[in-house]
Amino acid sequence: MFVCSACGHELFSSDAKFELDKSDPNYGWSSFDQPVNIKNVELIDDDRYGILITELICKN
Repeated sequence: MFVCSACGHELFSSDAKFELDKSDPNYGWSSFDQPVNIKNVELIDDDRYGILITELICKN
């Protein structure tokens, strides 16, 4: 289980982590496709580098 280091909210289960293709420019970042509880996370879109990446952070 991945939890917020500041407040302890459960954010992602390791079962929701997926492997990226090594040719993907985001390879190496932890990637998850399902938060444990959507109420615990905030979605932030980032397109600064020409591709859309959605960052999920703890709402606290």
